[in-house]
Amino acid sequence: MEPKFKVGDRVRSLDYNNVGEGTILSVPNEDTSLYYVEYDETPIGETCAEWENEMELIEPNDDPGEPVEDMVNHPPHYTQYEGFEVIDIVEQLDYLRGTAVKYIMRAGSKWDEIQDLEKAIWYLQRKIVNIKGDS
Repeated sequence: MEPKFKVGDRVRSLDYNNVGEGTILSVPNEDTSLYYVEYDETPIGETCAEWENEMELIEPNDDPGEPVEDMVNHPPHYTQYEGFEVIDIVEQLDYLRGTAVKYIMRAGSKWDEIQDLEKAIWYLQRKIVNIKGDS
């Protein structure tokens, strides 16, 4: 069944939390039946999961010349490399290595580059401590 809303549509929340208005970032797919919405009154980058019947359309995204990026399933800071997404690599690694690789590969593309690289170092140092502790 075709989703009621599409990425980039402006919607208003109808649920009891009354979050307000926002933009659809991701539509239901084979992995989830929820929409992900970035509401105007929430911190940047924070999304809410919503059911179709909890929202109403305010303004459709009808501009075919300017596609809206899918910030949940295929965010640009993880799809910037030709031929693969970062998830394709990190899923093949254990948690600590994969998380370090994730931060290295997105460094400078999402938020603060130094902070991303420091996070990668933190995960690598934790991995080293775990390896040394196991020997």
